[in-house]
Amino acid sequence: MIEPLTPEQLKAAAFEGGSALRSFNYQDLAHLCAGFDYQFGPKGVLIAGAVSTGKGEPKYPFDPRNPYF
Repeated sequence: MIEPLTPEQLKAAAFEGGSALRSFNYQDLAHLCAGFDYQFGPKGVLIAGAVSTGKGEPKYPFDPRNPYF
C-alpha cells in the first residue's frame, strides 16, 4: 500500500530501488542457479530430478565459468 507515503518518501524509495538494481550482482545469481541445478536438477547429487530444466535452446554458448550466462 503506497497511499500513505509522502511524495518525498516515494522519491526516496524509487532512488533506493534503482540503486539496488544497478548494483545487483548477476554473476552471483548465476552461481546460485548453477548450484541449485547441481543439487536438485535432473542428475542432482542431493535430490535428483526435484526440478526440471527449462525448455528451448540457449541464446549463448555454454561457459563453464558462468553456466547460466
